[in-house]
This record gives sequence, C-alpha cells and structure tokens, in this order.
Amino acid sequence: MIVSEIESLCTLLRAALGDAAEINPCAINIREAYELSRRQEVTAIALDGLQKLGTMHPELLEPNAFSRRDKVQWIGSMMALEKRYHANLLAAKALSELYDENEVWAYVLKGFSISQLYPIPSHRFSCDLDCFLLSKNNDFDAFELGNSLIENQGGKVDSTYYKHSVFAFRGLTVENHRYCCSVKRSRRTRMLENYLECLLRGYIPNYVSGTNLALPPQIFQALFMIEHANGHFLYSKMSMKHVCDWAMMRKAFQDTLDWQEFDKQCKRFGLTNFVDCMNRLADYVLGKICYNDLCSIDKKVLEDTFRDVHLSPNLMKQRMEKAIGVLRSSWKFKHFCGDSMIKELTHSVWAYLRENEPELD
Repeated sequence: MIVSEIESLCTLLRAALGDAAEINPCAINIREAYELSRRQEVTAIALDGLQKLGTMHPELLEPNAFSRRDKVQWIGSMMALEKRYHANLLAAKALSELYDENEVWAYVLKGFSISQLYPIPSHRFSCDLDCFLLSKNNDFDAFELGNSLIENQGGKVDSTYYKHSVFAFRGLTVENHRYCCSVKRSRRTRMLENYLECLLRGYIPNYVSGTNLALPPQIFQALFMIEHANGHFLYSKMSMKHVCDWAMMRKAFQDTLDWQEFDKQCKRFGLTNFVDCMNRLADYVLGKICYNDLCSIDKKVLEDTFRDVHLSPNLMKQRMEKAIGVLRSSWKFKHFCGDSMIKELTHSVWAYLRENEPELD
C-alpha cells in the first residue's frame, strides 16, 4: 500500500470527523478512496467527508473525478447502512426492554455505544449487538437468564463458544457475553476481565438515547475499546474503523474521563505502547499531525491496517490461516503485547485444550 492511497482515504475521514475547512483535497484519488473505504469498514464516514469537501471544492464531484456509477454505488451503500442501523437499533431497543423487565442491566459493548460518539451515528458500521448482562440485584446468573428468555420465545441460542452465546432477535445478530475479554488468552486478560466487571458492580448506568441499553463507565469503555482493537491487531486484522472509533472516543471523553487513571491501568495491563500508537494514528486521522510526524512503528501499523487479508470460509482453515499470520507477526507482540508471542500462544493453546469454562483469578 502506497502512502498516496492511504492519504486519499484519511483525508476524507479527516473531513468527516475533523475540520474540513483546512483540508486541501487536490491529492485525493476518489476511486481509490472509495475502494479502500469499503475494505476498511468506513464507507459512509468517507462519503460524509467527500460531501463536506464537495461543497467547498465542487471539482471533486465532477464526472472526470467521480463517475456517476461510482457515485450511485457509494450513496446506495450508505443508504443501505442507514436502513440496517435503524432496523438493528429498533431490535436492540426491544431486546433491552425485555431484559429490563426481568431486572437485568444490558450493557452494550462497542457498536451502538461507540456510534453515539460520531457526528452521524448511523454511518458507523455495526453488524450486530454485543452485550454484557448483569443482574440488577446481583442474585442470579444474568448470562443464563438472557439466553433462557430468548429460548422461551422460540429463539435458537448457540452457546458452544466459551466467551459468548449467539442468537438472532428480530433480524439482529446478538452476542451475549459471558466474558468481555478473551480470558483464555492469558493471565493478563483474566486480570483485565476482573477489573472491568468490578467497574460495573454497583454502578448506575446512563443509557443509549431512547433505549434501555446501558452504557458502562467511561474508563470501562476506553479500556475495552483499546483491548478489543489490540486483539484484532495481534490476532487477525485491525481496520481504520478502530482508529476512527478511538479518535471519536478520545474527543468525546477528553474532559470527563480520568486519563491519569486510564494511563495507570493501561500500564498495569500492558496496553501503554498500543495506546500511544493509537493516539498518534487518531491524531493523524483528525489532522492534528501529518504522515511524516508518525514514527516508524506507527507507519508500520498503518501499513498493516491497510494490508489485504483473505481468509478461507472454512472455519478450520481460517483458524490455521490466523495462526500462521500470528507466527509471522512477532514484531507486533514485541512492541504491543504484555507477554511474548511464545508465552501468550502457549498459554492460549493450553487453555483451549484444558479449560471449557475458565475460572477468573
């Protein structure tokens, strides 16, 4: 991936999420930016940026720069995303009401909670709902009750994966989390899981507007966001959606999050180097720094983020491909993981072979 292609997409993201007035769009290749936005899960956000720039620089929208076919395809994908978002939100609202009626906090992870931080929430892509259920009185297993309520309505719940169950509710795919983190991965992730769950005990949440979807404390949201992005980066592939999410979260929480405590916990859980890199990439997307201000490891992470990955549809082959990818990415573990690659992978293999339901420390 060459720098000019990365810069084309990032310029559109910058216009959508930052200050479009200070952007010189002359170097944008619209066709390249569109193709990259699709692969990076930021199609609608990039189009928002193009529309903002187009009002100030009409030449960007002329047929020689942006064909009618491409324009129709891009706008069509945005409209489909908006339709899906609103349908999913209605289903999530109904599900949250069902849980609330049964004395369960339905904490939303990622997805809808992060989308509320964007200028246009419906343009932040989210295909499903991740939730973590908690008894309001702490006197029953909310995870099991959450599954039972769906089954009692005739729904099918897949509970074969240790981390979460999966079911469909009014067309919305839902992941009901037993654990927030991949606790089989290492002792570090178990400790982080304990810390995050403790943050929820006794906490009285705010909600996603118009729903009973509970929002975790800000420090929970920030740590979980970073851990989630770090997991994608180490074990599969991070996308620009994760960078944009972090940029929007930092912007929204800048005056309300206890950043000193956040930094302390990042150090405790081995996330400091990754946070530092994500901060610089977020600043790059928002136009606070330019590409040349990024350090060599930032540029390497950015290149990796734009790298194409094609996984087999077969689950076993997919796991093999991911394992091979991890073995080829020792530099990631060296810079951005609390443990070495060998130690973390050895622990993960042992845990998956020996533990059906891991016990937290």
